[in-house]
Order: sequence, then structure tokens, then C-alpha cells
Amino acid sequence: MATLTYVYSDSTAVLGPLATYAEPHCYDLCADHADRLTAPRGWEVVRLAPEHETASAAYLASWLEVLKADPRYRVSVDIGQPEDGSDVEVPGNEALLRSLVTNLMENGCKYAPDHQCSARLGRVGDHVRIEVTNAGEGISAADQERIFEPFFRTRAAGAVRGHGIGLSLVRRITLLHGGTIHLRSSPGAGVTFTVLLPMRR
Repeated sequence: MATLTYVYSDSTAVLGPLATYAEPHCYDLCADHADRLTAPRGWEVVRLAPEHETASAAYLASWLEVLKADPRYRVSVDIGQPEDGSDVEVPGNEALLRSLVTNLMENGCKYAPDHQCSARLGRVGDHVRIEVTNAGEGISAADQERIFEPFFRTRAAGAVRGHGIGLSLVRRITLLHGGTIHLRSSPGAGVTFTVLLPMRR
């Protein structure tokens, strides 16, 4: 069994593990139909491996959530695979790790004038690297010192709806999984958040 989700704004059909709750544009398929699934001309089919939660599967699932959150959002996803073709796994709580990635992507889109961001997944030694970048207004040095505080919002973010808890949650989840998070930004030069998480050994 699998769940098929249509993302009409991005002409993409995503086939993944069986969903635990119903959502619009989602359909449950038997294994036979899932294997033979085709999409309309011009559409892309993304298949999420159902056997286990991997870094790339979580990345694509988060990408799907962000696209569903706001039809204006666009995320350019780059998943770098190891040379041996294997995927990488991060030990931890699946829901929290997906929340980490989703918050970074959604934040990147929300605070960019064009509502776009790029998200890269890679491997650095025995760590998974998650990097999200946008071309927004950037964050001042003074605000960078407080950006991960709960309920803190920069002056530039005042016109954008939000509560100031997304990045504090990202930092907390990162630390809970033994990782680190870094911010690179300057006013007018956009923002890049980089998270390093230890892989499963």
C-alpha cells in the first residue's frame, strides 16, 4: 500500500508510505497500482522509499509539506548522493527531523521577496549537512545573536506573519539530535542556515 499526493502547483505526483490521515488531493493505492503509476505528460513522479526513513526521503517529504503550505512557495532541492549510491540515515525522531527541515524550507520561502529558496542535502564525513539559502534581505549582526531565541522576530520580519518560534524549534531539535546549526548572512545578501547531524553508524 502507498499514498499518492498530487502537487498541482508544481506538476508533481509524490508516491510515499501509506498516510495515517486523509488530506485533499491524496489517494491510497494498492502495491500493484503503485508500481504501475504513471503521470500526465509534463508531470514528474517522485517516489519515497517506504522501507525506512532516510535523509533524502525526509527531505522530499518536507519539500512536499512546504509546497502545500503556500502555492507561492518554490524550493529548489539538491540531494547529493554518496559515491556508492547509498542513502544516509540520521538516528532520531522522524517527526522532529521532518519538522526541522520543513521549518527551514518554509522560513526560507516566507522571508524571500520571490518566495523561493534552495535546499541542499549532502554528506560531510560522518555527518549529514542540510543547507537552506534564500535571497532575502538578510539578517543584521545584532539580530543574528538573538535569532534562535523563542518569540524573537527581527524588525524586517514585522510585516510577515509569524510567531518567532520556528528557528528556536529548529535549534532545539538540532541539539536534541547531537547536531549543530550555523547562520551566515549580512543585510541585503540573503541568508544561509547550515545544520550538521551525525549519521547512523
